[in-house]
Amino acid sequence: MSQTQSEESRPWGLYITVAAIVLAVALGLFFAGSTSDPDDASNANVDADAVLQKQCEDRLKSIMLALDPTQLGVTTNRIDVSHDLNLWVADCGRDLTTQPIAEDADEIKRLLTDSAQRRVAAEEYSQRDASHVRTMLLSRQIAAHVTEEIVDPLQQSLALLRYLRRNVLPYRDLLPGSDQVAPPMTPHEALLSGSGTIEQQVWTLAELLRQIQIDAVIIEPVAEDGTPPHRHCWGCWFQPTTASRSS
Repeated sequence: MSQTQSEESRPWGLYITVAAIVLAVALGLFFAGSTSDPDDASNANVDADAVLQKQCEDRLKSIMLALDPTQLGVTTNRIDVSHDLNLWVADCGRDLTTQPIAEDADEIKRLLTDSAQRRVAAEEYSQRDASHVRTMLLSRQIAAHVTEEIVDPLQQSLALLRYLRRNVLPYRDLLPGSDQVAPPMTPHEALLSGSGTIEQQVWTLAELLRQIQIDAVIIEPVAEDGTPPHRHCWGCWFQPTTASRSS
């Protein structure tokens, strides 16, 4: 008798009500997940793209730090940096390289050797490219420092010329009376060593001028009898073009 009363006294209605609520919540969560808002998916894709872009930017910053003149050749090397740069292009840079860059194919073929043409047309970055970027970074730092308070393009050019003549001495002046031939050097090496031939000095000056958006070309006059030009005159080798800056 007492057992029957105990069974009847249980709150079966409450149990049923709670079970129904739990089932309704579970079904609601299930169907909500299966019918997610397209906007939520779109936002998730946008967030993923933003994260990927940030990762690509951070990787490129790291590569550029490795290419810095104070790092490349000191704490980093050209092989590793060019490899990292090629990996970055494969992972992140395809969108940047889909737009074709205007190429002067005829001029390249006319002016460059076959080996130089192959290097120019190569799709992957090489150790030469790493060295070139390092030289350009150093040239930009020097040009920005020298011309910081100068506005006139002509005065900027003269300031860079004076800087170069103070810091890159003619090679023959370092070894007076010596027949030793100057070693071949790039502008980066000339700037670091503080010496260079007239040709190397002019090449370095041209690179400095390009960093302040002044077009520069190196010209070599040829005498009527075919003899080599006089190579001790700056004007014979350098001709800045400032029309684009002054117009």
